[in-house]
Amino acid sequence: MIGLESKIYVQLQPTQKSTAALISYQKSLNNSSDRSILVAPPALHMTIIHIGKVSKTVESLRVVTDVKDDIIIRNIEKLVVGLEKAIKPFKHHQYILNPTEFNHLGRTNNTLVIEYAVTPELKKLHQECLAVLKNFFKTCGIENVETFMKNDANFQYALQLRPHITLAKAHTEELPNILLHTLEAKVMDVLQK
Repeated sequence: MIGLESKIYVQLQPTQKSTAALISYQKSLNNSSDRSILVAPPALHMTIIHIGKVSKTVESLRVVTDVKDDIIIRNIEKLVVGLEKAIKPFKHHQYILNPTEFNHLGRTNNTLVIEYAVTPELKKLHQECLAVLKNFFKTCGIENVETFMKNDANFQYALQLRPHITLAKAHTEELPNILLHTLEAKVMDVLQK
């Protein structure tokens, strides 16, 4: 059985070389007066689809459906299996991704990220996993999946592919002016415990 604190993501893990480059970008932030909260190296990854904590998914669905929690959790277990099946063809490929820019994202526009160009492979990975996620919502009694996702804080960003890696939160300085390098990464397992 899946734990309520388990997290579900479709994401890419940078190689050691790329992680070292990401850490060097972070270190350059420490030279400023910025009070950013740096993302820990194990959490430096590229999220393709964020689902997040199982408990938050159950809470989101509890509000809008009559489906019981135990059924939602069983459906989440099937979601994980479906996502693992969807990512399988992509898992053994190493992706080389071109950075486009530093940017501020998030609800308060103070999450410092590096954005990357969308590739045909990433687009296909996102589309296939999004189809699995949308089917999951239907099995949980959501009739208008698009509207539900757009209005849910946990799922609103899953609809569009915007490849990025978060470097820091609470970043209040100007965007860094640093030469960015390509990112090498592989698809990770879906379930994070």
